[in-house]
Amino acid sequence: MKILHGTWIPQTTNEFKNGGGFFLWVETDSLLKGRRKTKQHRHPRQLLSDELQTFFEQKLGVGKNNTNNKPSTQTKYFILPSTPDSPKPSIELARYLEEDFSEALEWKLWEIDCYPLKTVIKSLNDLHFLCQYQSNEIQLGADLLFWYHYSQHLKQIILKDHYIPSLKYRENIISKGKKKRKGLKYIRVLNLLVKLMNS
Repeated sequence: MKILHGTWIPQTTNEFKNGGGFFLWVETDSLLKGRRKTKQHRHPRQLLSDELQTFFEQKLGVGKNNTNNKPSTQTKYFILPSTPDSPKPSIELARYLEEDFSEALEWKLWEIDCYPLKTVIKSLNDLHFLCQYQSNEIQLGADLLFWYHYSQHLKQIILKDHYIPSLKYRENIISKGKKKRKGLKYIRVLNLLVKLMNS
């Protein structure tokens, strides 16, 4: 069993506009060969870098069409509830494991190999479809399910209103006989809508 997890990780910069990226990782139900020998702060139930890239590109088809700008895996750090020896499995994975996790829990930092998503909304939609209808071995984690529903809600707002409200200050031209005031105006951003729906 493989559980897909993912979240948005912002960049830590001092700029007003703060970028970031969406990253996926995979939690597995078994410790594979060599996992016990890895560093102590590495998550023991994850797909490692090479396996992770192969899994997303060949098994799930994420990033297939993106030949020019092929994403490579990156190491990120997550604070997870843990026993003294290892991180506690997610709720989805705990159903399949026959282990007792009644020990006292504490929060620990774990190093995890992640796969960056370039087209977030489309990829989340595809992953949700694959997990729901085509695969019994892959399941979405609660965190990734949250982001899927968030993206679907955002798409509905954009499709319903046909624009993304954005404030822009502009000076209105004074026409004959009528005096118009300076003010803020909402702009229609249809190009962004088309890009968002196609990505």
